[in-house]
Amino acid sequence: MKRTHSVPVLLLCAALFFSGCGGAKTKSAPAPTAETAATATPAAEPTAAPTPTPLVQEDRKGFDEAANRVLSFAGVRFSVPEYLGEDDLSEKGDRLRVTSATVSDSGKVALVFLPAAVKWAQSDYEGNLDEVTRQVVSGLSGYTLNGAREITFAGGKGRLLDLTTDKNLPARLAFTFREDTGTFLEVMVVQDPAGKFDYFPDFERMIAAAEREEADTAGVTPEFKATMDRYEAFMDKYVDFMQNYNSMDAGQMMQYLSILSDYSKFAEEIDAIDEDSLSNADLAYYLEVTARVSAKLLKAAG
Repeated sequence: MKRTHSVPVLLLCAALFFSGCGGAKTKSAPAPTAETAATATPAAEPTAAPTPTPLVQEDRKGFDEAANRVLSFAGVRFSVPEYLGEDDLSEKGDRLRVTSATVSDSGKVALVFLPAAVKWAQSDYEGNLDEVTRQVVSGLSGYTLNGAREITFAGGKGRLLDLTTDKNLPARLAFTFREDTGTFLEVMVVQDPAGKFDYFPDFERMIAAAEREEADTAGVTPEFKATMDRYEAFMDKYVDFMQNYNSMDAGQMMQYLSILSDYSKFAEEIDAIDEDSLSNADLAYYLEVTARVSAKLLKAAG
């Protein structure tokens, strides 16, 4: 999860002036007399350079749900300000979406959506938010964490991080986790500190308005759905059996060996699925099913 951003660097050079240049000779100053020494004017204190006034950026105030466009991604519905136009939307590998805009002197803003499939339980995530935050920041190249606070993101617990890049670009990153789909979602905005507008308030409004979507299987490939449904049905059977398994029962021992054989076959079939080659709908269903199975296994083990 390496993301870097570059901006022009302004170099300010100061010229040094020296008196007596050009080779011209000057007469030596006369030695001070007692009288002149007594009336000598003390040297003036050097004047400190004025501190530059920090740029105050205006709140963009462009978040208007009536005019915003809807963007659905990774099981979350976002209301995106219209100035981040759909024409600026790009998609890479069905995993990453970026919207950006440049409006005269208003500066640049980039909005990045990045989901990842993880095998966590909700309690693991919520009980280790500090560690999750550390891992998120360590996965970013050249970013410094200035602060973090808990937020509600798509109906779940999340965090909003205040970041600065090594190019002195300010950034905000929000993250959340959805157990039913096994999706950890990060959304980050980076803006130009010299621009006219501050886009961070609109970003926070967008995150606060984000809504969780229920999984839609309408676009899932029938063959793929059948494979995942068979896998989930078998795993339900496996969990039920293991919760009641008695190793001293000879009949159950034979059944156990048969289930283990089937388990190996299903595990090989699921492990062979190339997630990067799946369509958006197939990937969403894959994440949904594997998350449900993982949750059931964790619950049975606990």
